[in-house]
Amino acid sequence: MTRKEQRGAWGLGGLAAMALSVVAWQQHQEARAAQHAPEPVQAAAWDRRLAEARTVDVNHAGVAELERLPGVGPALAQRIIVSREREGLFRDVDELQRVPGIGPNTLDTIQGYVRVE
Repeated sequence: MTRKEQRGAWGLGGLAAMALSVVAWQQHQEARAAQHAPEPVQAAAWDRRLAEARTVDVNHAGVAELERLPGVGPALAQRIIVSREREGLFRDVDELQRVPGIGPNTLDTIQGYVRVE
């Protein structure tokens, strides 16, 4: 092997060593980040935690906010708003039972997540 070929081989070896070092460093960074990353939160769990963290004022909430309540879909949310508009604001949480589709079981389910202001 000529001197020129030897220098080329050493240069290629150096580049290969550098590339391996970069790959090893990236893997180390990823492993380190994984150790300190919070556990992923499932969407359903996130919605439940959000609902637990704050309550919804049924006298002022829109359809989207009411839908975040457990067991309340778009149709029931709309019926809450219609009842509020036709019969006036709710005076207390128990009065939600005047809305068609909200009985004692549904009221028990959403009671901790709603308020009346």
